[in-house]
Order: sequence, then C-alpha cells, then structure tokens
Amino acid sequence: MHVSPVRSILASASVSAVCAVMLLAGCKDDAQQTWPTQAPPQARLADTPVPQTDETVTYPAAGEEQPVAPEQAQPVPHESKGFRVVVTASFSELPEGARIIAPSPRDRRYQKVSKSEHSGAAGAVMPADDNENLFFVSDPISGPTATYTGSFEVVRRVGSPGTLQAAQGQDFDGNAPPVGDVSTDAGVVAAAQALGAEKKQAYDELQAVMDAAIAIKPDAAGPATAAEAIAQKKANTLGLARATVELLRLRGVPALVVQGIELGAVPSTVETTHAWVDANLPQLGWVPLDPEKRQGIDEVASDARFRGMLPIDRIDLAYGDSTVLPADGTFPETTLTGDLAAPMAVKDGARVGKVTWSAKVEVLPEAAPE
Repeated sequence: MHVSPVRSILASASVSAVCAVMLLAGCKDDAQQTWPTQAPPQARLADTPVPQTDETVTYPAAGEEQPVAPEQAQPVPHESKGFRVVVTASFSELPEGARIIAPSPRDRRYQKVSKSEHSGAAGAVMPADDNENLFFVSDPISGPTATYTGSFEVVRRVGSPGTLQAAQGQDFDGNAPPVGDVSTDAGVVAAAQALGAEKKQAYDELQAVMDAAIAIKPDAAGPATAAEAIAQKKANTLGLARATVELLRLRGVPALVVQGIELGAVPSTVETTHAWVDANLPQLGWVPLDPEKRQGIDEVASDARFRGMLPIDRIDLAYGDSTVLPADGTFPETTLTGDLAAPMAVKDGARVGKVTWSAKVEVLPEAAPE
C-alpha cells in the first residue's frame, strides 16, 4: 500500500513549509500562522459539527403553558492548543555514507506548524514524491555515530463531538473519490466480504469496519501488516491502522494511514510512534479515526469516542505507510516503508545502524491578549 493521488494535498505551502523545503538544517521560522480559510477539496472537513446539547427537557403538567421550543444549540467551537516538541536521536554502528532521515511536520487540517528547526547532523528538508510529506535528510555521515534534533512548535485543534454524523445518510452524488490501492490478500478480502453482501452508504460501511476493528487486539509486539493483523486478531499500532484502511477501501471508502506521536500527559517524554486512520466521507471529506482508542469497549460494542473525533493528544508526522524520496544530487531515490514517524538511518535503500530516540513535549504558553 502506498500514498496515491487519493490524498495529494500539497497546496498553498505555508511560510514554515517553504522554509523547511528551501533552507538548510537549522533554518528557523518564527512567522505567525493563521488557519486556512478553506482546505483543498479532498482534504476539506466540515467546520460545523452536528449541534448537540446536554440540556434536560422538562415536560409541563396538564394545564400549564407549553414552553417555547429552545433555539438550536450552537456548534461548539474548535479547541486549539500549542505544543513544543523536541525530538532527539542518537545513532550508532552507522556504515560510511549513511544518512539520517526524520519526518518534518507540516500544516494539516488539524494542525499548524509555526516553527521547525533541525540540528545535529547537517542536511536539509525535502518533499517526498507524494507531495504529501516532508523529511529531513542529512548529508552522508562519515563516522559510526551521529545525533539529530528536531524542534517544532505546533498548534493542534479538533472538531466537536457529532461531526461524523453529518455523513449519515449521505452519498458522494456521483463524485466518489478514488479509494486507493486495494488489497488482494485472500484473508483481507474475505474479512471485508464478511461485513455484508450488499453495498451500504459510506457512513454505514465505516461503522461496520470500525466495529470489526474492535476484534483486533492492540499488541505492541503484534504484526504490522493488515493480513497478519486480521488473521491473528492482534496487531501493533501500524498493523491495526493498516487493517482498518484495507477494510475501508475494500468496502468502497477512501482511507489512508496517518503516523505520528501521541503526546501523553503533557509535559511528557514519548519514545514510541502511533498510527491511526483518515477516511473520506460525503459532506465531510477526510475525517480522523483511531481504532485503537476504545477504552473499555469489547468485541461487540460500539462507541463513537474513537470515530470522527481526536483529542488534542497527537502530532501528525507522516501520511501513508510508504513513500518515495526523490533523487537529489548525491542522494539516490529512496523508498521508505513501515514506521515513518521515527528518526532512521538509511543507506542504499535499507535501514542501517542502531537508533535511540525520544520526544519531549510541553504546552506552549498562551499568547497574551492584545
């Protein structure tokens, strides 16, 4: 599976993204960012969630005056919070000429990058061929050890509960986007077929797939492929996301893997990456989903907490589970697969050496009112 034109959204690059692409390591951008007024067509999400209210309705007793119907509840605004994330990595046992590669966050529908710095090994940030991802690529390393530091300031925002329900009962009206490459694995295909012989609307297909994902147990030591995840009913975070994406695509719903880090109870130190899913729904566009976030839910339960809404607890670092970095001077074309969210060392297309990394996260102070 690779990132195809299903999700090509490199549009109107921000100042920080231009800095990341054009300048050498150590580039710095302190420019203030503003949220996009309109996302690209395929990436656009409804800004207005389905209104909800927690008010209790009290019915009048006989003879009492009937109450005036309350006004429709106003949508809850997006919540935003800024974070400083510092990723540090130490490499050892590197062969001569190896290069350090690390993801560089960019503006997304739910995040805005206001500062991006790279230090340690010299190098530059370059875009992948998918026009979706940015990666820091170092100059060739001459010794067996090296270090890397990436410092980022990112503002995250989320939609309000109920957003996903806006797609219920809706169709793509003849303009259904491509679903992406679909799996031909017999086990994955059989699992998708088991969700029903009749084709349903995208919202209902998504609900069926997410219910099926509950049966796959999260296991850090579990398999990372969709086929093994479905066969063994367990998977690591990437395997679970891949399985969910493959099932969604086979059921006709465009989907892709998203990779990044969970921030934890900030301030925190993170040492593992996390993967989740974006799915494309009528009226909404790309919607974030996390099949792993279902605390207290068993194999047959249904819970909207992990459907259509993500808390401000993660940073998007890479879209897809495979991408290609183009040749540039002495740097050869390089295909990256699997975990794209952690720093890595690569030579001749293969990962080499050993790496120890962590990400320290803290909340940015709120700007003082003008």
